Amino acid sequence: MQRHDLPEVLKRLAALAELYGAKPPTPAAAELWAHVLGECSIDDVRAALTDWPKARAKMPLPSEILALARERMSERVEAQAKREAAAARVDWTPDKLAPA
Repeated sequence: MQRHDLPEVLKRLAALAELYGAKPPTPAAAELWAHVLGECSIDDVRAALTDWPKARAKMPLPSEILALARERMSERVEAQAKREAAAARVDWTPDKLAPA
């Protein structure tokens, strides 16, 4: 997540705070959110914040959103590795290896 993504994240956090009757992040807390989520893509953070209220009944902590964003990233990397492995498979059957 880039620094310029912080306003969008704060807007989503403010909406969650309103939903859960909590206080939105203060400027100091916003800095911590930015630091904690700095390693994540905005798409993963956005998805984690969007999916949060589907299964949870409390305001998220930065560590919880980080864990969800990391999980999404890991799933994406594993899926890409599987696609690349499938594309790179070589048919090693004897009839394919025999000289023509």
